[in-house]
Amino acid sequence: VDLAVARIIDEIRRLVETPVSPEELADNQSYFIGHMPLQLETNEGIATTLHSIELYDLGLDYLLEYPYRISALTAADLQRAAQRLLNPEALAIAVAGPA
Repeated sequence: VDLAVARIIDEIRRLVETPVSPEELADNQSYFIGHMPLQLETNEGIATTLHSIELYDLGLDYLLEYPYRISALTAADLQRAAQRLLNPEALAIAVAGPA
């Protein structure tokens, strides 16, 4: 468990300190763009998506604009977000599993 937690913290630190590679960015953009239609295949997925659109005021064009917004993200955008939202030195860590 300690090793897994250490690896996760290392990855968070990497996201904060180093821009993602072009390959990693492209892979993740493809994943998120390709995964969106799959989220809309069930009633639960549709309801969850519509709830999020309303809750976060994403706009009526959110589903149409989503692939373009994801494609427009840069490694610098992701690093700025990581620096704003993640602090590897101030994490609350909880581990669950069999005793």
